[in-house]
Amino acid sequence: MDSLSEEFFTSRAPTVEEQTKEEIKNKVEKSTDQLGKQEKDTPDLVPVNLLLEVKKLLTAINTLPKGVVPHIKKFLQENFSFQIMQREVAANSQNGEEIVPVLTLRFLITQLEAALRNIQATNYTAHQINVGYYLTLLFLYGVALTERGKKEDYTEAENKFLVMKMVIQENEICENFMSLVYFGRGLLRCAQKRYNGGLLEFHKSLQEIGDTNDHWFDIDPTEDEDLPTTFKDLLNDFIKTTESNIMKQTICSYLDCERSCEADILKNTNYKGFFQLMCSKSCCVYFHKICWKKFKNLKYPGENDQAFSGKKCLKEGCTGDMVRMLQCDVPGIVKILFEVVRKDEYITIENLGAR
Repeated sequence: MDSLSEEFFTSRAPTVEEQTKEEIKNKVEKSTDQLGKQEKDTPDLVPVNLLLEVKKLLTAINTLPKGVVPHIKKFLQENFSFQIMQREVAANSQNGEEIVPVLTLRFLITQLEAALRNIQATNYTAHQINVGYYLTLLFLYGVALTERGKKEDYTEAENKFLVMKMVIQENEICENFMSLVYFGRGLLRCAQKRYNGGLLEFHKSLQEIGDTNDHWFDIDPTEDEDLPTTFKDLLNDFIKTTESNIMKQTICSYLDCERSCEADILKNTNYKGFFQLMCSKSCCVYFHKICWKKFKNLKYPGENDQAFSGKKCLKEGCTGDMVRMLQCDVPGIVKILFEVVRKDEYITIENLGAR
């Protein structure tokens, strides 16, 4: 009995402290093995030119004034978490082959949001931050949201361009950025197919470029001689393109129309249906029903549709008079609101849709 008791006490179980040390040792060895395996499985990532990737991603701004390029480089060097992008690419790689990390619009927007939050969290003043850098981030963020194109993105982009404008008004030294505000708003309007509004913003942007000798608005030269060399040239290209879109794609003549493409006009939305006005010079002017109501209340308050018979054509520069007005609510069914019928030298007005 004594020998059994002695054996029991001498062959005791390990203490809690000894068990804990052993568990920690095993976990460390296991973690080291897993880390080595992860490093072995992680594909080799080819270095990328982030500035070039940003320009590729935001096609509308692949050529920007030299004045903002240093701020973009600062963002990519100091605030852009390339390591996170590398880890995302590595996690998505299935075969461990060498791959090139591709900058995505979602990731760029996330990084810009983080950089802007860091600035705003410091409760900054103009003396505490680089205002030009802050304005560049706001501009890039607004353009990136416009490029993504969700409804809420358009609202947020509009807000960011407004913030830019207010900051510039408080800091005259950054007045060159005002041209970018109107440029960004022009891109936003065109993305919404509001080409008339976009054209107006591009012209405002052009007007903000005062001294043509200001190298701030120069663009880095490229091998393609057809590309613009100044921001002014770039804006002129956008103006020509937008004017072409107005001629080819716009159906609604209301300046603030948010849905001006022909594809929207007969869909079951608030923009369904349209009015067509024709003049004696064969011009045709279109309005969504909802836009015609807004336009009429703004320009001709209190007048009914028939009162437009004989008025001057609504198309700028035309000297004709309006002779016909149609209303369409359903494809294939047209209601004539008025029509001027010419008989020899006499003109009669038939208000066919009058109530």
